[in-house]
Amino acid sequence: MTVSLLSSKVLAVNNTLGYIVVLKDNISADPKAISQEYESKGAMVTHIYESALKGFAIKIPENVYRIILNDLRNDSRISYFEPDNKVSIQ
Repeated sequence: MTVSLLSSKVLAVNNTLGYIVVLKDNISADPKAISQEYESKGAMVTHIYESALKGFAIKIPENVYRIILNDLRNDSRISYFEPDNKVSIQ
């Protein structure tokens, strides 16, 4: 039973609390400035992207998860956001 509890906690941590947020190309806003807005709401910024794309990576604590996801959905500066998952090639 301890193993299944541990497995479910690891799954919850690795599943969807991290997101990559991509800004629209036609905005002049600084990704760092926008990421700081989300940091002030409780998200943890883990990376700023400024070369291949404009955006940032965040981790969202469970206590503000719904609020921040709703804010991301309604932010007109954001093109899209998606879960930050590991990708591997077999």
